[in-house]
Amino acid sequence: MKCPVCGKGQLKREARLVPFSYRGATVEVDQPGDWCDACGEGVLSPADLAATVEARRHAIVRAKGLAGRPA
Repeated sequence: MKCPVCGKGQLKREARLVPFSYRGATVEVDQPGDWCDACGEGVLSPADLAATVEARRHAIVRAKGLAGRPA
């Protein structure tokens, strides 16, 4: 499939390490998706985003200073 962003590259299904930042806390998540071999942009489905929700939630908890606190 041709890239909808640049129109030049082809999309390839794979997982890539991408940074996710929230209020200064950053984690790298292994994000599945369709990635362009020319511009590097990704097309992510709802299922692709759901696959990394826990890693992103962990970054938010750390940024808010809630990590390690008792519930």
